[in-house]
Amino acid sequence: IIWKRPDARADRDAARFEVASVGVFLDPGRLTVVLADGNPPIDWIGLAPVRSPVTVALRVLQVGVDEFLARLRAIRRTAGQIQARLSRTLDNRELVRMFDLSEDLLYYVDAIEANGVVLRRLRGVADRWGFTEADVAILDDLLIDNDQAARQGHIYSTVLGGLLDGLFLGSTGAIRAQDADVFVYSGDAQDSFVRSRIPLDLRAEVEEVDGVASVSGLGVTLVAGRVGAPPSEGSIDD
Repeated sequence: IIWKRPDARADRDAARFEVASVGVFLDPGRLTVVLADGNPPIDWIGLAPVRSPVTVALRVLQVGVDEFLARLRAIRRTAGQIQARLSRTLDNRELVRMFDLSEDLLYYVDAIEANGVVLRRLRGVADRWGFTEADVAILDDLLIDNDQAARQGHIYSTVLGGLLDGLFLGSTGAIRAQDADVFVYSGDAQDSFVRSRIPLDLRAEVEEVDGVASVSGLGVTLVAGRVGAPPSEGSIDD
């Protein structure tokens, strides 16, 4: 079984949410777990007595599902904090954080859906692998919890995607308004004006490229407003 779980190493960077893989090998009377990050998926010492390796394996899967649900709640809180700061200022750093958060969320949704495929395949071979009725009941609960995590992930991704579309829509208008043949972004900009920073020495190198007639800078100004906010003193209403 190849199982996805939130990467515990990313906990040191509270701004990022990443995914790691766990290998679970079931043999008669034996369970082998292979980890990518060296972080135990469960508390082996505090583990209560179990009936079989299958029960332990299901516990490993359960912890992974619970971790995703907890991280999704953390993503929602982080997105709310970023939105609150964006309501006061459209700082580029906050926009980049929102973009990174949306990207991480896509990886989470993909991992959760991959886990759903694993759980459904396990459900199909449960009788052949000797799962007890109690094990099958746990597996059914895992399917429900994982599907819930997938739905939450899709909802959060849609909300964040809509927000980013609104924030970055002005950038595409800036491109359409230009008659330049080529746009140059910094290497880590991912085709985003907000991310791109071209230093003067690099601009000078671009100017020296054969066939370049002229080079000029291009910037974007993003303006936010509150819908339905009471007019401030001195404002003019139609």
